[in-house]
Amino acid sequence: MLLILTVRVRMRSAVNRPTTAAVMAAIAVLAARAGLAGFARDIASRVCFLADGQIAEQAPPAQLFTQPADERTRRFLRRIIDAGRL
Repeated sequence: MLLILTVRVRMRSAVNRPTTAAVMAAIAVLAARAGLAGFARDIASRVCFLADGQIAEQAPPAQLFTQPADERTRRFLRRIIDAGRL
């Protein structure tokens, strides 16, 4: 099972590679601190939950994390919540 997130980032064309690298590094640090699921919930524009190589569910984070429609998504979220990772 896998959680995938999409993030819309708008950067101006004037942003150079070192600045882009610094932004990506900051995002990586935030993801590590918050845990991937918490980071996905906080920053993603859409979250996809994959099970058995197929998209089981996709929705805005507020919906997927609070009202998941698929039973596999609910089981996954329950496990990470019980483990203290969300």
